[in-house]
Amino acid sequence: MNNEPISNQNHSFLSLENKYFTHLIKHQLLYLLLLAIIVLSIPLLSNLIQDQPVLMGLESYYHLSNAQDLSSKNFYYTPLKLFSTYLPEGALTLYSIILGLLIIYLLQRLLPRLNFSPAHTFLILVLFILSPVFIYTFITLSNFGLFFFLLISGLLLSLSPKRWIKYCSIIPLILTTFFDFLTSLFVLIVLLMWILYTTEKASRGQKYVLLACLTALAIINFLLLEVPLYTFTFAPNGILVNLLSDLGALSGLSLFIIPLAIIGLAANWKNKSYHYLFLLLSYSLLAYALSSTYLFLVGIWLIFFSALGVFSLLQKEWKLPLLKSFTILIIGLGILFSIASYQMRISELGPTDSEVNALTWINENVPPDSRILSDAHSSYYLHYFANQNPLYFPHHYSQDYSKIELTRQIYTSAYPTTTLPLLQENNIALIYISPYAKQNYPAEGSLLSVLKNERFKMVHSSEEAEVWAFN
Repeated sequence: MNNEPISNQNHSFLSLENKYFTHLIKHQLLYLLLLAIIVLSIPLLSNLIQDQPVLMGLESYYHLSNAQDLSSKNFYYTPLKLFSTYLPEGALTLYSIILGLLIIYLLQRLLPRLNFSPAHTFLILVLFILSPVFIYTFITLSNFGLFFFLLISGLLLSLSPKRWIKYCSIIPLILTTFFDFLTSLFVLIVLLMWILYTTEKASRGQKYVLLACLTALAIINFLLLEVPLYTFTFAPNGILVNLLSDLGALSGLSLFIIPLAIIGLAANWKNKSYHYLFLLLSYSLLAYALSSTYLFLVGIWLIFFSALGVFSLLQKEWKLPLLKSFTILIIGLGILFSIASYQMRISELGPTDSEVNALTWINENVPPDSRILSDAHSSYYLHYFANQNPLYFPHHYSQDYSKIELTRQIYTSAYPTTTLPLLQENNIALIYISPYAKQNYPAEGSLLSVLKNERFKMVHSSEEAEVWAFN
């Protein structure tokens, strides 16, 4: 990297006379890992206390469902298939937490190699750990947790002075091409920026060869293995709502991160060393516009620039020092309050214990391959816990549009004369009503009101989850 080392810049506000701060920076890896363990353990312990499933999130069961249906086109799910078969669900949650800790460790080693000072490294990682996007990614089985681990591992290995270790960096970088085409393109852009900004001209030829190979592999995976163009979103809200956790998003960033990131961008806009990061941020925003799943990529860069924004505020000379201290205090308390409120509602990710009980009942009492209707949100839960195929999976939206429309018509119709023929024509024998369906469809004016008809019978109930038979 040919940018000016941040460690050489003057940070007089970070006085070394403060022994507590000096100790914190010196032993930052230990404190960062402890902070990450605490932040990620809270949702796990909360669900254990409430007797809720410890493995949370719709995306987790999307991957588990794919692992149940292994084929030549999704062979890369084989490790997850083995883990889910022979290990309890709690072990899968621990896998995500360990992956998060490994990423903190790798970033704490990588950032100084990119000329970031210890103080910058520490602040970036603290903001990253205290972000809902970090918590969500590493308490669920998220694509981006593993993707980011592979990418950071590849970059860090490529910086090794030992040639054989540099060659090993090819392995994790190759594996990044098996997620979706947009993440593969993100890796290619990162490598291209890496080549253009590197000072090691002798190794550029090898990196261009690696770039060409990864490009070819990404295209092959997209065309032959049918790796999706992009991962569909698991969040039902709009782009702005999904971006800010304070607006009720299941992931996202604190409201205070956005203005800090804007300050960081404005303060470093003319710094040529960061121009490649501006490009990556722009690409991440375009990907996020297609699917909210790419919030993780957007979050990484916004958190990075928010850390620069904090440093800009601290470095700037204020006419009223007391106002400066008050502003920094408000920002810090705001971020802490945001993360505390997010921790209190993280259990909304689901599934609930009542859902698992109802779906387990279906698995034990309903013949395989029965025609069961469920809302799209519960499709992966139905497939994993009940071992039944839903009418369609949300990620098949481009292939099963007719089934999507059929499900919409059934759930939104309040007239038996419309609903009953649709159920009969499609041989639907059971209807699974989840807590999600009860929250998102009105009791009067939807399928929930039609269930009062004499041709329906409730055959199982577990609190908010119900199973109805259609005669």
